[in-house]
Parts: sequence; C-alpha cells; structure tokens
Amino acid sequence: QEVGAELRADPPAVLHQTVIEVDKKVLKKDGGSFANMCGTTSTIVYVQGSTCWVACSGDSRAVMGYVERGSVKARDLSVDMKPDAPGEKERILAAGGEVSVGRGNGPSRVWCDGRVGLAMSRSIGDGECKKYGVIADPQIRKFDIDVDRGDRFIICASDGVWEAPLPRSFHTGRTAATPAR
Repeated sequence: QEVGAELRADPPAVLHQTVIEVDKKVLKKDGGSFANMCGTTSTIVYVQGSTCWVACSGDSRAVMGYVERGSVKARDLSVDMKPDAPGEKERILAAGGEVSVGRGNGPSRVWCDGRVGLAMSRSIGDGECKKYGVIADPQIRKFDIDVDRGDRFIICASDGVWEAPLPRSFHTGRTAATPAR
C-alpha cells in the first residue's frame, strides 16, 4: 500500500525492488546472524485487472488452475529456481559454489564452502550462500488471465507440496480406507 501508485505503474520494478529490500532487511536482522545459515523461498502474485505478474525467488511455485473440456488442469506460472537450471548453475559455479546432481528423488543442491546444501539457487536470507552465487532477485513473468479461456484460480505453494510423493492410494484410485482386493 505504501507504494501502490508505483506498483500499478511498473509492477515488475516494484516486485523486484520489494524482494531485494526484504532480503537486505532479513540479512541485517540481529547483525546478520538471523539468516546467515537459513532462508526462505518467495513467490508473489500480483493481479491488476486481467493481467498477472509472478515474481519467484526459490522453489515455491504459482500455478493457474483452468478448466478445459470439463476437466480442471494446471499451468505453471513460475519456474522453480533450481541450482542445475541453465544460467543458475553457471552463476553459482562462477562465484565458487558447487552444484551437485540430485540423487534418487532428491533435488540438486548448491554447496557453499562444503557446508550448506541449498536446494534452490535464489532465496531470501541464506547469507552464507550469497557468497557463492545464490541471489534474491526474482524471476518475473507476466500473464493474461482469461476467464473465457477457462482460467479459474491460482495456487501458490512451496516445494514441499509440489515435490512431495503422492500417497499410494492416489496412484491406485483407492482411498486409504478402501482395502486392496
């Protein structure tokens, strides 16, 4: 609300600046010790009329739910900022960080001085990782919302939702209370 006019005039610039300011404030809290070894992902959705901007730093995701031929479907509005993504990996390696390949179902990780294994390449906080190419700068994408096309809702959730394995009952079509035959 403090920068409402600026936000309406230039959403990408204000979204970017807001994330950078939050990162700086988090890293300064308690003299920097507060978020030196921890941090968070950030996904912001700003809707103005029928236009939507999504600013993503990390591996939370925004998804548009839409209806097509009577079925609800999903369209990603953001891209997970993972360490092995093109451009992300090169920046991290150039800064002296290491990127490991994900093992099993696990994600790739940024290794900062061999001590911190961060599963995203952009975040708020994570001060130690900032020395090794992790940045707060959000990737900003713009979309048109079209209710006539079927757009209905947006879900924002963390990687814990999107990357969690589904329960066995989901795959088999049985509920947990339905016994196997």
